[in-house]
Amino acid sequence: MLKMKPAVKNPAVLGLTCFFAYAACYTGRNILSSMMPQMIENNIYGRDLLAAMGSAFLISYGIGQLVNGCIGNKISSKIMVFIGLFLTGTMAILFPMFHSHNMATILWAVCGFLCSMLWGPLSKLVGENTSPEVGRIILTLLTIASIAGTGVTYLLAILSSFRNSWKSGFVLAGILLITVSVLWLIASSYMDKKGITKRAAISAQPAVSNKITGYLIRNGFIAMTAATMLNGVIRNAVSFWIPTFISERFGVSAAASAAISSILPFVNLGGTLLSVLIAKKLNNDEKKTMSLLFAFSTVMFAGMFVLDGRGIVLNIAALFAASAAMTGACNMIFSFYILNFAHTGKISGITGFLDFSSYMSASVVSILFSSLITNFGWNFIVGIWAVTTLLGIVFTQLAKKQDSSKHQNTLDTETKEALS
Repeated sequence: MLKMKPAVKNPAVLGLTCFFAYAACYTGRNILSSMMPQMIENNIYGRDLLAAMGSAFLISYGIGQLVNGCIGNKISSKIMVFIGLFLTGTMAILFPMFHSHNMATILWAVCGFLCSMLWGPLSKLVGENTSPEVGRIILTLLTIASIAGTGVTYLLAILSSFRNSWKSGFVLAGILLITVSVLWLIASSYMDKKGITKRAAISAQPAVSNKITGYLIRNGFIAMTAATMLNGVIRNAVSFWIPTFISERFGVSAAASAAISSILPFVNLGGTLLSVLIAKKLNNDEKKTMSLLFAFSTVMFAGMFVLDGRGIVLNIAALFAASAAMTGACNMIFSFYILNFAHTGKISGITGFLDFSSYMSASVVSILFSSLITNFGWNFIVGIWAVTTLLGIVFTQLAKKQDSSKHQNTLDTETKEALS
Protein backbone atom coordinates (compact mmCIF):
# COMPACT_ATOMS: atom_id res chain seq x y z
CA MET A 1 0.00 0.00 0.00
CA LEU A 2 1.27 3.49 -0.79
CA LYS A 3 2.68 5.28 2.22
CA MET A 4 1.97 8.96 2.00
CA LYS A 5 4.79 11.34 2.88
CA PRO A 6 4.24 13.01 6.24
CA ALA A 7 4.54 16.78 6.38
CA VAL A 8 8.21 17.61 6.74
CA LYS A 9 9.31 18.78 10.16
CA ASN A 10 10.94 22.20 10.14
CA PRO A 11 11.06 22.72 6.35
CA ALA A 12 13.07 25.89 7.01
CA VAL A 13 15.94 23.77 8.38
CA LEU A 14 15.92 21.56 5.29
CA GLY A 15 15.62 24.55 2.97
CA LEU A 16 18.41 26.61 4.53
CA THR A 17 20.79 23.64 4.75
CA CYS A 18 20.31 22.89 1.06
CA PHE A 19 20.53 26.62 0.24
CA PHE A 20 24.03 27.13 1.68
CA ALA A 21 25.34 23.88 0.20
CA TYR A 22 24.15 24.78 -3.30
CA ALA A 23 25.35 28.39 -3.02
CA ALA A 24 28.84 27.12 -2.17
CA CYS A 25 28.70 24.76 -5.16
CA TYR A 26 28.01 27.69 -7.48
CA THR A 27 30.89 29.63 -6.02
CA GLY A 28 33.13 26.75 -7.06
CA ARG A 29 31.67 26.31 -10.52
CA ASN A 30 31.74 30.02 -11.45
CA ILE A 31 35.09 31.08 -10.03
CA LEU A 32 36.93 30.44 -13.32
CA SER A 33 34.47 32.60 -15.27
CA SER A 34 34.74 35.51 -12.83
CA MET A 35 38.55 35.33 -12.82
CA MET A 36 38.92 35.05 -16.63
CA PRO A 37 39.36 38.79 -17.38
CA GLN A 38 42.17 39.05 -14.82
CA MET A 39 43.89 35.93 -16.14
CA ILE A 40 43.67 37.19 -19.72
CA GLU A 41 44.84 40.68 -18.70
CA ASN A 42 47.87 39.20 -16.90
CA ASN A 43 48.67 36.76 -19.74
CA ILE A 44 48.23 33.75 -17.48
CA TYR A 45 46.13 31.88 -20.04
CA GLY A 46 44.82 32.90 -23.44
CA ARG A 47 41.12 33.27 -24.24
CA ASP A 48 41.05 30.10 -26.34
CA LEU A 49 42.63 28.01 -23.60
CA LEU A 50 40.28 29.40 -20.96
CA ALA A 51 37.38 28.67 -23.31
CA ALA A 52 38.61 25.07 -23.55
CA MET A 53 38.77 24.86 -19.75
CA GLY A 54 35.26 26.22 -19.44
CA SER A 55 33.99 23.80 -22.06
CA ALA A 56 35.76 20.87 -20.34
CA PHE A 57 34.04 21.88 -17.11
CA LEU A 58 30.62 22.04 -18.75
CA ILE A 59 31.05 18.71 -20.54
CA SER A 60 32.21 17.00 -17.35
CA TYR A 61 29.47 18.72 -15.35
CA GLY A 62 26.84 17.61 -17.83
CA ILE A 63 28.01 14.00 -17.92
CA GLY A 64 28.29 14.09 -14.15
CA GLN A 65 24.68 15.26 -13.85
CA LEU A 66 23.58 12.19 -15.80
CA VAL A 67 25.80 9.78 -13.85
CA ASN A 68 25.34 11.31 -10.40
CA GLY A 69 21.64 11.83 -10.99
CA CYS A 70 21.23 8.07 -11.41
CA ILE A 71 23.55 7.32 -8.48
CA GLY A 72 21.57 9.82 -6.43
CA ASN A 73 18.47 7.60 -6.74
CA LYS A 74 20.23 5.07 -4.52
CA ILE A 75 23.03 6.77 -2.53
CA SER A 76 22.65 9.06 0.50
CA SER A 77 22.40 12.75 -0.40
CA LYS A 78 24.40 13.54 2.73
CA ILE A 79 27.48 11.68 1.50
CA MET A 80 27.28 12.78 -2.14
CA VAL A 81 26.93 16.47 -1.35
CA PHE A 82 29.79 16.37 1.19
CA ILE A 83 32.16 14.68 -1.26
CA GLY A 84 31.21 17.07 -4.05
CA LEU A 85 31.80 20.21 -2.00
CA PHE A 86 34.91 19.06 -0.17
CA LEU A 87 36.77 17.83 -3.24
CA THR A 88 35.73 20.80 -5.39
CA GLY A 89 37.18 23.08 -2.72
CA THR A 90 40.39 21.07 -2.76
CA MET A 91 40.62 21.31 -6.56
CA ALA A 92 40.04 25.09 -6.48
CA ILE A 93 42.94 25.54 -4.05
CA LEU A 94 45.20 23.36 -6.21
CA PHE A 95 44.29 25.03 -9.53
CA PRO A 96 46.73 28.02 -9.28
CA MET A 97 49.58 25.60 -8.57
CA PHE A 98 49.29 23.90 -11.98
CA HIS A 99 51.53 25.34 -14.70
CA SER A 100 50.71 22.72 -17.33
CA HIS A 101 47.86 23.82 -19.57
CA ASN A 102 46.71 20.26 -20.07
CA MET A 103 46.74 19.46 -16.37
CA ALA A 104 44.85 22.67 -15.57
CA THR A 105 42.17 21.72 -18.10
CA ILE A 106 41.91 18.19 -16.69
CA LEU A 107 41.66 19.54 -13.15
CA TRP A 108 38.85 21.87 -14.16
CA ALA A 109 37.05 18.97 -15.83
CA VAL A 110 37.32 17.05 -12.53
CA CYS A 111 35.79 20.06 -10.78
CA GLY A 112 32.88 19.88 -13.18
CA PHE A 113 32.14 16.27 -12.28
CA LEU A 114 32.42 17.00 -8.56
CA CYS A 115 30.06 19.99 -8.74
CA SER A 116 27.51 17.77 -10.49
CA MET A 117 27.15 15.68 -7.34
CA LEU A 118 24.73 18.16 -5.76
CA TRP A 119 21.63 19.02 -7.79
CA GLY A 120 20.18 15.54 -8.38
CA PRO A 121 20.61 14.36 -4.77
CA LEU A 122 19.33 17.68 -3.40
CA SER A 123 16.24 17.62 -5.64
CA LYS A 124 15.57 14.06 -4.48
CA LEU A 125 16.01 15.07 -0.85
CA VAL A 126 13.50 17.89 -1.26
CA GLY A 127 11.05 16.08 -3.54
CA GLU A 128 10.83 12.98 -1.36
CA ASN A 129 10.53 14.80 1.96
CA THR A 130 8.13 17.65 1.19
CA SER A 131 4.76 18.36 -0.35
CA PRO A 132 4.74 19.84 -3.90
CA GLU A 133 3.93 23.29 -2.50
CA VAL A 134 6.84 23.26 -0.05
CA GLY A 135 9.06 21.57 -2.63
CA ARG A 136 8.53 24.38 -5.14
CA ILE A 137 9.50 26.94 -2.51
CA ILE A 138 12.67 25.13 -1.45
CA LEU A 139 13.79 24.36 -5.01
CA THR A 140 13.21 28.00 -5.92
CA LEU A 141 15.43 28.85 -2.95
CA LEU A 142 18.11 26.67 -4.52
CA THR A 143 17.85 28.68 -7.74
CA ILE A 144 18.35 31.78 -5.60
CA ALA A 145 21.27 29.99 -3.92
CA SER A 146 22.93 29.51 -7.30
CA ILE A 147 22.61 33.26 -7.87
CA ALA A 148 24.02 34.05 -4.43
CA GLY A 149 26.94 31.68 -4.98
CA THR A 150 27.69 33.30 -8.35
CA GLY A 151 27.62 36.70 -6.64
CA VAL A 152 30.25 35.53 -4.17
CA THR A 153 32.58 34.65 -7.06
CA TYR A 154 32.39 38.20 -8.39
CA LEU A 155 33.14 39.57 -4.93
CA LEU A 156 36.17 37.26 -4.75
CA ALA A 157 37.22 38.49 -8.20
CA ILE A 158 37.01 42.11 -7.06
CA LEU A 159 38.99 41.30 -3.91
CA SER A 160 41.71 39.45 -5.83
CA SER A 161 41.89 42.34 -8.33
CA PHE A 162 42.54 44.81 -5.51
CA ARG A 163 45.18 42.47 -4.14
CA ASN A 164 46.64 42.08 -7.66
CA SER A 165 46.63 38.31 -7.16
CA TRP A 166 44.36 36.18 -9.34
CA LYS A 167 45.38 33.10 -7.35
CA SER A 168 43.78 34.35 -4.15
CA GLY A 169 40.30 34.16 -5.70
CA PHE A 170 40.62 30.40 -6.26
CA VAL A 171 42.16 29.78 -2.84
CA LEU A 172 39.44 31.69 -1.00
CA ALA A 173 36.73 29.92 -2.99
CA GLY A 174 38.29 26.58 -2.06
CA ILE A 175 38.42 27.39 1.64
CA LEU A 176 34.76 28.45 1.53
CA LEU A 177 33.72 25.18 -0.16
CA ILE A 178 35.59 22.98 2.31
CA THR A 179 34.10 24.88 5.27
CA VAL A 180 30.55 24.54 3.94
CA SER A 181 31.08 20.83 3.21
CA VAL A 182 31.88 20.18 6.87
CA LEU A 183 28.90 22.26 8.02
CA TRP A 184 26.67 20.33 5.58
CA LEU A 185 27.76 17.02 7.09
CA ILE A 186 26.96 18.24 10.59
CA ALA A 187 23.57 19.70 9.58
CA SER A 188 22.59 16.60 7.57
CA SER A 189 23.35 14.32 10.50
CA TYR A 190 21.19 16.55 12.70
CA MET A 191 18.29 16.40 10.21
CA ASP A 192 18.52 12.61 10.03
CA LYS A 193 18.59 12.34 13.81
CA LYS A 194 15.56 14.61 14.27
CA GLY A 195 13.55 12.91 11.53
CA ILE A 196 13.51 16.01 9.34
CA THR A 197 14.77 13.93 6.41
CA LYS A 198 13.99 10.34 5.65
CA ARG A 199 14.28 8.17 2.60
CA ALA A 200 10.96 8.27 0.77
CA ALA A 201 8.67 5.30 1.12
CA ILE A 202 8.31 5.19 -2.67
CA SER A 203 10.72 2.97 -4.55
CA ALA A 204 11.04 2.41 -8.26
CA GLN A 205 8.95 -0.74 -8.53
CA PRO A 206 8.74 -2.51 -11.93
CA ALA A 207 5.06 -1.66 -12.36
CA VAL A 208 5.88 2.04 -12.07
CA SER A 209 9.09 1.87 -14.11
CA ASN A 210 7.16 0.38 -17.04
CA LYS A 211 4.90 3.44 -17.11
CA ILE A 212 7.55 6.15 -16.71
CA THR A 213 8.19 6.48 -20.46
CA GLY A 214 4.55 7.18 -21.14
CA TYR A 215 4.43 9.55 -18.20
CA LEU A 216 7.41 11.50 -19.54
CA ILE A 217 5.86 11.81 -22.99
CA ARG A 218 2.54 12.97 -21.58
CA ASN A 219 4.38 15.70 -19.66
CA GLY A 220 5.98 17.01 -22.85
CA PHE A 221 9.38 15.70 -21.79
CA ILE A 222 10.99 15.57 -25.26
CA ALA A 223 10.12 19.17 -26.12
CA MET A 224 11.01 20.28 -22.58
CA THR A 225 14.41 18.63 -22.96
CA ALA A 226 15.00 20.69 -26.12
CA ALA A 227 13.84 23.84 -24.31
CA THR A 228 16.16 22.98 -21.42
CA MET A 229 19.09 22.67 -23.84
CA LEU A 230 18.34 26.08 -25.36
CA ASN A 231 17.97 27.60 -21.91
CA GLY A 232 21.30 26.02 -20.98
CA VAL A 233 23.04 27.78 -23.86
CA ILE A 234 21.98 31.18 -22.50
CA ARG A 235 22.14 30.49 -18.79
CA ASN A 236 25.47 28.63 -18.82
CA ALA A 237 27.47 29.33 -21.98
CA VAL A 238 26.47 32.98 -22.24
CA SER A 239 26.84 33.64 -18.50
CA PHE A 240 30.34 32.12 -18.66
CA TRP A 241 31.31 34.74 -21.26
CA ILE A 242 29.56 37.77 -19.73
CA PRO A 243 32.59 39.22 -17.85
CA THR A 244 34.74 38.81 -20.98
CA PHE A 245 31.97 40.23 -23.20
CA ILE A 246 31.78 43.37 -21.08
CA SER A 247 35.56 43.73 -20.96
CA GLU A 248 36.20 43.22 -24.70
CA ARG A 249 33.03 44.69 -26.20
CA PHE A 250 33.24 47.97 -24.31
CA GLY A 251 36.98 48.16 -23.58
CA VAL A 252 36.74 48.26 -19.79
CA SER A 253 39.33 46.88 -17.37
CA ALA A 254 39.09 43.47 -15.75
CA ALA A 255 38.35 45.08 -12.38
CA ALA A 256 35.55 47.20 -13.86
CA SER A 257 34.15 44.15 -15.67
CA ALA A 258 34.09 42.19 -12.42
CA ALA A 259 32.39 45.09 -10.64
CA ILE A 260 29.70 45.39 -13.33
CA SER A 261 29.21 41.61 -13.46
CA SER A 262 28.74 41.53 -9.68
CA ILE A 263 25.38 43.28 -10.23
CA LEU A 264 24.10 40.42 -12.40
CA PRO A 265 23.29 37.97 -9.57
CA PHE A 266 20.93 40.52 -8.01
CA VAL A 267 19.21 41.03 -11.36
CA ASN A 268 18.93 37.25 -11.79
CA LEU A 269 17.41 37.03 -8.34
CA GLY A 270 14.71 39.41 -9.51
CA GLY A 271 14.13 37.21 -12.56
CA THR A 272 13.71 34.14 -10.38
CA LEU A 273 11.20 35.79 -8.08
CA LEU A 274 9.33 37.32 -11.01
CA SER A 275 9.06 33.91 -12.68
CA VAL A 276 7.36 32.53 -9.58
CA LEU A 277 4.89 35.43 -9.53
CA ILE A 278 4.11 34.98 -13.24
CA ALA A 279 3.63 31.23 -12.74
CA LYS A 280 1.27 31.90 -9.86
CA LYS A 281 -0.83 34.17 -12.10
CA LEU A 282 -0.88 31.37 -14.70
CA ASN A 283 -2.00 28.64 -12.24
CA ASN A 284 1.55 27.29 -11.87
CA ASP A 285 1.76 26.57 -15.61
CA GLU A 286 5.54 26.40 -15.96
CA LYS A 287 5.45 25.87 -19.74
CA LYS A 288 3.39 28.97 -20.47
CA THR A 289 5.60 30.96 -18.09
CA MET A 290 8.72 29.75 -19.89
CA SER A 291 7.30 30.81 -23.26
CA LEU A 292 6.80 34.35 -21.98
CA LEU A 293 10.32 34.46 -20.53
CA PHE A 294 11.91 33.17 -23.74
CA ALA A 295 9.95 35.79 -25.70
CA PHE A 296 11.19 38.58 -23.42
CA SER A 297 14.82 37.44 -23.80
CA THR A 298 14.43 37.34 -27.58
CA VAL A 299 13.33 40.98 -27.57
CA MET A 300 16.29 41.96 -25.35
CA PHE A 301 18.88 40.20 -27.54
CA ALA A 302 17.31 41.58 -30.71
CA GLY A 303 17.63 45.07 -29.22
CA MET A 304 21.32 44.44 -28.48
CA PHE A 305 21.85 43.23 -32.04
CA VAL A 306 20.31 46.42 -33.44
CA LEU A 307 22.41 48.59 -31.11
CA ASP A 308 25.56 46.78 -32.33
CA GLY A 309 27.66 47.81 -29.34
CA ARG A 310 26.43 51.39 -29.17
CA GLY A 311 25.47 52.50 -25.66
CA ILE A 312 27.14 50.45 -22.96
CA VAL A 313 24.35 51.08 -20.44
CA LEU A 314 21.54 49.98 -22.79
CA ASN A 315 23.48 46.90 -23.91
CA ILE A 316 24.32 45.74 -20.41
CA ALA A 317 20.78 46.44 -19.19
CA ALA A 318 19.33 44.33 -22.02
CA LEU A 319 21.90 41.57 -21.46
CA PHE A 320 21.21 41.41 -17.73
CA ALA A 321 17.43 41.49 -18.27
CA ALA A 322 17.66 38.58 -20.73
CA SER A 323 19.88 36.66 -18.30
CA ALA A 324 17.36 37.23 -15.51
CA ALA A 325 14.52 35.93 -17.69
CA MET A 326 16.49 32.79 -18.54
CA THR A 327 17.29 32.24 -14.87
CA GLY A 328 13.54 32.41 -14.25
CA ALA A 329 12.92 29.90 -17.05
CA CYS A 330 15.49 27.57 -15.53
CA ASN A 331 13.66 27.87 -12.22
CA MET A 332 10.45 26.75 -13.94
CA ILE A 333 12.21 23.61 -15.17
CA PHE A 334 14.05 22.60 -12.04
CA SER A 335 11.73 23.90 -9.31
CA PHE A 336 8.30 23.32 -10.89
CA TYR A 337 8.44 20.88 -13.81
CA ILE A 338 10.55 18.17 -12.17
CA LEU A 339 8.14 17.86 -9.24
CA ASN A 340 5.72 16.20 -11.67
CA PHE A 341 7.97 13.15 -11.26
CA ALA A 342 8.47 13.19 -7.47
CA HIS A 343 6.27 10.10 -6.95
CA THR A 344 8.14 7.97 -9.53
CA GLY A 345 11.18 7.33 -7.33
CA LYS A 346 13.31 8.52 -10.28
CA ILE A 347 13.38 12.26 -9.68
CA SER A 348 17.17 12.43 -9.18
CA GLY A 349 17.83 10.60 -12.45
CA ILE A 350 15.26 12.63 -14.42
CA THR A 351 16.66 15.87 -13.02
CA GLY A 352 20.17 14.68 -13.81
CA PHE A 353 19.21 13.96 -17.42
CA LEU A 354 17.71 17.43 -17.91
CA ASP A 355 20.77 19.05 -16.33
CA PHE A 356 22.98 16.84 -18.52
CA SER A 357 21.14 18.05 -21.63
CA SER A 358 21.46 21.66 -20.53
CA TYR A 359 25.20 21.52 -19.96
CA MET A 360 25.99 19.44 -23.04
CA SER A 361 24.44 22.07 -25.27
CA ALA A 362 26.19 24.83 -23.33
CA SER A 363 29.59 23.12 -23.52
CA VAL A 364 29.43 22.65 -27.29
CA VAL A 365 28.34 26.23 -27.91
CA SER A 366 30.78 27.73 -25.41
CA ILE A 367 33.84 26.34 -27.13
CA LEU A 368 32.50 27.57 -30.49
CA PHE A 369 32.04 31.10 -29.17
CA SER A 370 35.77 31.86 -29.05
CA SER A 371 36.26 31.02 -32.74
CA LEU A 372 33.07 32.80 -33.79
CA ILE A 373 34.03 35.93 -31.87
CA THR A 374 37.41 36.01 -33.63
CA ASN A 375 35.95 35.46 -37.10
CA PHE A 376 32.63 37.32 -36.97
CA GLY A 377 32.70 39.60 -33.93
CA TRP A 378 30.52 39.96 -30.86
CA ASN A 379 27.39 41.20 -32.65
CA PHE A 380 27.17 37.95 -34.59
CA ILE A 381 27.23 36.11 -31.25
CA VAL A 382 24.42 38.32 -29.94
CA GLY A 383 22.40 37.36 -33.02
CA ILE A 384 22.92 33.68 -32.16
CA TRP A 385 21.63 34.35 -28.65
CA ALA A 386 18.45 35.91 -30.10
CA VAL A 387 17.83 32.92 -32.38
CA THR A 388 18.41 30.55 -29.46
CA THR A 389 15.74 32.15 -27.30
CA LEU A 390 13.36 32.36 -30.27
CA LEU A 391 13.65 28.58 -30.67
CA GLY A 392 12.97 28.29 -26.95
CA ILE A 393 9.50 29.75 -27.53
CA VAL A 394 8.82 27.12 -30.20
CA PHE A 395 9.76 24.15 -28.02
CA THR A 396 7.97 25.32 -24.88
CA GLN A 397 4.84 25.74 -26.98
CA LEU A 398 5.29 22.19 -28.31
CA ALA A 399 5.69 20.94 -24.74
CA LYS A 400 2.50 22.75 -23.79
CA LYS A 401 0.60 21.04 -26.62
CA GLN A 402 1.93 17.61 -25.57
CA ASP A 403 0.91 18.25 -21.99
CA SER A 404 -2.59 17.15 -21.01
CA SER A 405 -4.23 17.36 -17.61
CA LYS A 406 -6.41 14.43 -18.62
CA HIS A 407 -3.40 12.25 -19.31
CA GLN A 408 -1.71 13.58 -16.17
CA ASN A 409 -4.60 12.51 -13.98
CA THR A 410 -4.78 9.12 -15.70
CA LEU A 411 -1.12 8.47 -15.09
CA ASP A 412 -1.32 9.57 -11.47
CA THR A 413 -4.14 7.05 -10.94
CA GLU A 414 -2.20 4.28 -12.68
CA THR A 415 0.91 5.04 -10.62
CA LYS A 416 -0.99 4.97 -7.33
CA GLU A 417 -2.61 1.65 -8.33
CA ALA A 418 0.81 0.19 -9.16
CA LEU A 419 2.12 1.24 -5.77
CA SER A 420 -0.83 -0.19 -3.86
